[in-house]
Amino acid sequence: MDGIDLFHVGNTQKISKEIPNAGIQIYEFGKDFFCDWHLTTKPCYFIYLAGEQEIEVKDGTRRKFSVGDILLAEDTYGSGHLSQSVGDIDGRALIVLL
Repeated sequence: MDGIDLFHVGNTQKISKEIPNAGIQIYEFGKDFFCDWHLTTKPCYFIYLAGEQEIEVKDGTRRKFSVGDILLAEDTYGSGHLSQSVGDIDGRALIVLL
């Protein structure tokens, strides 16, 4: 993205630093993205702008999120969740920190 630096946080994902006084981040994930069980660092909304991800929680429930979907991530403790790309395009989301 022009004007906003994105930093690699894995092989197929990038994220910006928190944008000062805005409480938002830009998140990019590759079409081959997979992240084993993990927690979110702080409660936030993911607003999907491109691509598609599937999120799985410990009880086996899976849900897909794509363009226009909003995910509330608030699992800052416990077993967390699994995340992976679905489809064949890279993705992008706007993260709104709460």
